[in-house]
Amino acid sequence: MSNHHNIVKCGGTLILCIVMSACTVFSTAQPSAFPSPIKAQILEKNTDETRTPSTILSTPDPSATSTSTVQPTRNPTSTKPPSYELSMTLHPTSTVIVDIGVILTVQAAELLKTQISSFPAPCENSYSNVNSISPGGNWMASSCGYKSGQTLEIVSHKGKQWVLQFKDYVAARFLENGKVTMMGSLYPSHWTSDEAYLYFYSGLGFSGGGFCLTGIGVHGLFRIDLNNGYVSSILPPATGDDGYDIAFSPNGDKLFYNEGRPAILDLITGENIPIKVENQDHFATFAWLPDGSRLAYTTCQESQDFMMDEKSILHIFYLDTHQSKTILEVKNALLRIISLDGNEVLKIEDLDYQTRGNDSYLFFDTSSEQFITPTITPTR
Repeated sequence: MSNHHNIVKCGGTLILCIVMSACTVFSTAQPSAFPSPIKAQILEKNTDETRTPSTILSTPDPSATSTSTVQPTRNPTSTKPPSYELSMTLHPTSTVIVDIGVILTVQAAELLKTQISSFPAPCENSYSNVNSISPGGNWMASSCGYKSGQTLEIVSHKGKQWVLQFKDYVAARFLENGKVTMMGSLYPSHWTSDEAYLYFYSGLGFSGGGFCLTGIGVHGLFRIDLNNGYVSSILPPATGDDGYDIAFSPNGDKLFYNEGRPAILDLITGENIPIKVENQDHFATFAWLPDGSRLAYTTCQESQDFMMDEKSILHIFYLDTHQSKTILEVKNALLRIISLDGNEVLKIEDLDYQTRGNDSYLFFDTSSEQFITPTITPTR
């Protein structure tokens, strides 16, 4: 079987993306039932010193129980996005539609820029391609570099700083003379609401393609205790070219992950919930629904020559019953989840490989679990 990675369709050509994951992976790596922290170097508080955790990663014991003496303290909250459209009447015969999504995006970008400037400049000997601010605005994590000397720098307004080396969070096969042989870096992924922990991942750049599209892949997921620098391995470094697909639930207490065997990990209790798929099905795209109790996902089956998808199915997985429900099945096409808007409506792209250019979109109301026809508001 060939490796298949995240791709973008453009004019009949598959454009490859960096940091990609496979549709078919033959790894049996499992997350720990709950991460056991690894002792990092603890230094006395000093506002101008840099702290570098000394991390020793190991594959979690698959026989570990679902309880742990170390559990994050969190009070997760979920905020529902506002409606995307607002009608503003200028005069009786003219109505202008204001795109609130665009306005909020611009405002968020300006706020992030202001917050970043309040911290010391990151990546002194490199450049920062990703900056992430904690929920309370007290911490900033910066991904530094991509080709060499990559680090993740985490700094607080109080002067505490942690620096993590990319080479410490990749599998040994990607190291040569203590250096990573692939392009990539460490990236911030998820802050806990109490700002006690930051989840981060290692990402490597690969090329590949296929008709079974998947989400963004990572090559290991880790958690750092921001108070003392302890680092825990959630998903061990992937040894193959293909990494994991991951997605945190809306309130951050659960993690969907996939490395050929999709599952949901409860980050509070350590319970690991497998999602069963048919042997020939590849996990394609996915999205948590707003209430966090369901996961929508699509699967696909490739033809024997890998030139098209023989069928694709939209499912919903229910955490209370640990069962999946089939919503829609199509032939010779791929169902791909595009987005989930503020009205809890999934936008799904139907990629038709027999009649290229004849792609269509479906809209699925997750509250009623019915397909709908969206109402288009006239601009005049």
